[in-house]
Amino acid sequence: MEKSITDRIDRVLDRVTHITTGFPVFAIGILLVVWVILITIYVVGRHFFQVKWLFVPEFTEYWMICVVFLSLAYTLRSRRHINIDIVVRHFSRRVNTILEAITLFLSLLITCFLVERGIDWFLYAFSSNMYSPGPMHTLMWPIAIIVPIGLAMLALELVLRFYRTVVQAVRSERADLEGSKLEEL
Repeated sequence: MEKSITDRIDRVLDRVTHITTGFPVFAIGILLVVWVILITIYVVGRHFFQVKWLFVPEFTEYWMICVVFLSLAYTLRSRRHINIDIVVRHFSRRVNTILEAITLFLSLLITCFLVERGIDWFLYAFSSNMYSPGPMHTLMWPIAIIVPIGLAMLALELVLRFYRTVVQAVRSERADLEGSKLEEL
């Protein structure tokens, strides 16, 4: 009974994070292609024709925010983040699981704090009708909302990873206890 409940929770969390990380990755892929083409045209036009598009430098900065924040959860989900294991590879599996749970929990706390701060910044940009100081005078709240959205997706992925790590640790501990009871008999 307990295993089926944990499996259901895992499946629901997995579906939610799969959906929330899937769409942004597709959009980011398209954005990156457009970004490369636009910058290439900008550089060629500037070098050979002395044509400057004022929107390109400003918009590429905003697109970078989109690419970075909307790909955080996907990077964690696909395990393509930087992983330095020079110390932890010498620890036992149990110690590694405990350390992973602790770091995931701390990462979740920090990410939730950053989501809250990102929402505050978005609300400030929205309520004050903030525009960029650049030559395009871009409305800032649509860009500001990307930060808390991306961080919220990361928080969901961290919840899933933390949940799986805790379930794995509990199941492993139970298996060890059952194994030691069988040895005593």
